[in-house]
Amino acid sequence: MNAIINAMNKMNSHITSALKGNKSAEELTAEYMKLDKKALVAMLIEKQKLTSVTVESVAKLIMEDTECAWLTWSDIAAAISKAMGSSTTDKSIASYASKNTQNKGWVVPPRKSNAERNAEFMKLAGN
Repeated sequence: MNAIINAMNKMNSHITSALKGNKSAEELTAEYMKLDKKALVAMLIEKQKLTSVTVESVAKLIMEDTECAWLTWSDIAAAISKAMGSSTTDKSIASYASKNTQNKGWVVPPRKSNAERNAEFMKLAGN
């Protein structure tokens, strides 16, 4: 599959995972009843580690994922903004990248170049 499509799918997976708490109790019950004990324990442990879902916490998941290096700050901002109903901008995402790598120890891989992105888009177009 195309690297940009993989990156978009991975980003959407991060957002969906981070926002699971926004589902109704009925939806969550139905979903959790399908899981085995081991999966439920893993989920409880992960839940206890999370304090709250913020734009920054979701951005961190996406920005530190090497598969998502194909995405621009605008791509990430637009997806987070849509999913969380926020006014996240590419400037705020870029700010996280510059400040949090220095202050919070984030490890953000470099974004792919426009030439690399354009080559992937050309593959999608069949050229």
